[in-house]
Amino acid sequence: MHGLSYPALICFLSGILLLAGCSGEDEPSPAGDDASGKVVTLLFGPSGLGDAGYNDQILAAASRYCLEHPRIELDYSSPTGDADAERNFLDWLGKAENAEDEMLVLTQQSYEEIVEKHKTEIDPRKHRILLLDSRRDDLPVHAVYISYYGACYWAGRLHADTGESMSAAIIKANDRNMVLNEMEAGFRHGMADGGGEIECIGVLDNEGENGFDMASDAFRLVAELPITVDLIFPIAGGSNLGVYRFTREFPKTFLTVGIDVNQENYSASIGFSLLKHTDSLLQEYLEAWLDGETLPAGSRVVGLADGYTGLVVSTHYDDHYGDSKRFKDIAIEKETEYEKTL
Repeated sequence: MHGLSYPALICFLSGILLLAGCSGEDEPSPAGDDASGKVVTLLFGPSGLGDAGYNDQILAAASRYCLEHPRIELDYSSPTGDADAERNFLDWLGKAENAEDEMLVLTQQSYEEIVEKHKTEIDPRKHRILLLDSRRDDLPVHAVYISYYGACYWAGRLHADTGESMSAAIIKANDRNMVLNEMEAGFRHGMADGGGEIECIGVLDNEGENGFDMASDAFRLVAELPITVDLIFPIAGGSNLGVYRFTREFPKTFLTVGIDVNQENYSASIGFSLLKHTDSLLQEYLEAWLDGETLPAGSRVVGLADGYTGLVVSTHYDDHYGDSKRFKDIAIEKETEYEKTL
């Protein structure tokens, strides 16, 4: 495994990673800390790190946890492609010896296919594997999924309520990713219920499953949007940075939305951000691991009602959006209804 350097990560993570090591071999073990020898490994998706959101948040959370528990070693990899991701997964399977001491976190839904392909090689006694962003309950891992439908419905309803005939455009990485499709559906339904309109949608990778590291292409897509669009809803991972760059360079053209973390500092045109608390979820599983709990079989789905997603209005936009929480309860209801349809 290896850790890679990304410009977007350097200032945010370098101090944490240096202090955490992340092995902490020279640090004295705190009294009562029996975590010596434990290793948590994060396998990100290809080109995942550097997105200033979901993936970076996971790495930062794990790094902080290593710092607080210095006898835990952190290993991570951001593979260059699918073949590299599979090779790293198999390397970990071959080296892991005890589920009590080693834990693997697969951060992307795309790892479902790799796990499916090698499921006969997974031994629960040796392999403690947490698969994020997955609803699969038929794999020999524990899958956990944070539903984004409710928060995205909230976003669409909030924007639509700011005026008459409000419009929006969606910039999307691809059409094959389950999480992105769910986000689009939630936002569309929220806009429709509030009387708004989705004027257009731009897909960065029309034929594949990528589009998450195409910031320049996202910038060009935004430049081609009609001026009648009020807000851009970007659901394209690291490519969102191209949207934010456009709104910095051409202020007062479009409003846009931060995704996964509060991103108001990336552009003065970010009116609000959607929050996805994958960091809190990961910490829960790390705590359970240290407490000696086994990883349950099957899958788990959480969402807005459980506090794992949310919405925060950016500074100076309170007057524009008013009481943003006025649509939270209906968003929870809509997410509950949506989950029943799956």
